[in-house]
Amino acid sequence: MAWQRVLFAAWHATLTVMADQSISGGGIFLKIQGQSGKMTFATTEPIGSAPDKVQIDMSMLQELASDGTTLGGGGNAKHSFNSFATQTFTFGSPVSSTIAGVAMGNGTGVKAKDYSVTKVAFTSFLGGGDPALDSKLQIESIIFMEDAILQFENPDGSYIYPTIAAGTVKFNVLMSQWNWCENDCKSSDGVGDSVRLTITMTNQITSNSSDSSAGSACTDGCENGAVEDLGGVFLGVLNTYSIKKSDGTETQYALPKNPELTVDPPAGSSGSSRTTTLVLQFPRTNFGDTDTLIYDPLLSYSNIVKSSESPSEPSEPSHGASLRASVFAALVLGVAFGSES
Repeated sequence: MAWQRVLFAAWHATLTVMADQSISGGGIFLKIQGQSGKMTFATTEPIGSAPDKVQIDMSMLQELASDGTTLGGGGNAKHSFNSFATQTFTFGSPVSSTIAGVAMGNGTGVKAKDYSVTKVAFTSFLGGGDPALDSKLQIESIIFMEDAILQFENPDGSYIYPTIAAGTVKFNVLMSQWNWCENDCKSSDGVGDSVRLTITMTNQITSNSSDSSAGSACTDGCENGAVEDLGGVFLGVLNTYSIKKSDGTETQYALPKNPELTVDPPAGSSGSSRTTTLVLQFPRTNFGDTDTLIYDPLLSYSNIVKSSESPSEPSEPSHGASLRASVFAALVLGVAFGSES
């Protein structure tokens, strides 16, 4: 086991890049801070002064007991974090890749299709400092290089098909080798039952014409595929997540509690900027020691058009039935940024 840890540490060291990382494509520029993992994207450079910049912050991660008590907030090997400001993230190199989606033809049903993207992955190990043992949080930041149609499965087995534009930003959240409190954590102690992740997004309000809370799909928790207009920026939210086993098989589950979304100031109110907080709670059930949990949301300057219409002919599976950018999820979610370029 010792030699495995040495090899793992050596591999981890090759990924470490303390400087900030940037990618671009589809008319979008995105920058990630090496310290804290905050992300900022915009349609122009410099990103820090762009009038339409969007900042994403992973603001809190909390391990919860079944009664909702926050566990493991003390000691060196923390299980709960009120801020990622002190966390160091390591980067892989930006790469050109593809994401599985679908194409819809008149009378031809749904066909699998790959779409071009640019992406970069960054990782933080949460715990006592041993990357072979610590809980692993990885984010994949993805920019679509072309218009695309994605496919997501609803809990009832039906599908939704979000249509997105080139320049849409997607970030996948991946959690793996997770360590749970087992009556052995510092500060509040107990047995871990779920993980709650809070993501904060701040955008400049660049459009008020469609900025209205009427018809919001997130009033009492976000339904699957909910699209929220934040004032010139659109957020697509899923209420499902996936568990990927070590053998590569992937299974989708519905979140026990729909994602919570709060917007300040509320839609329709005056203001130059808006802060949106997304709260996700992932259960321990089905999430084993060697599994990877995946969640993936969408952010776009163009409206995300969601269709739930059934194809006129039986559909072919899209690279494994439910589309997952085996990336991490967030949500498109992704995260607070305050980096200046």
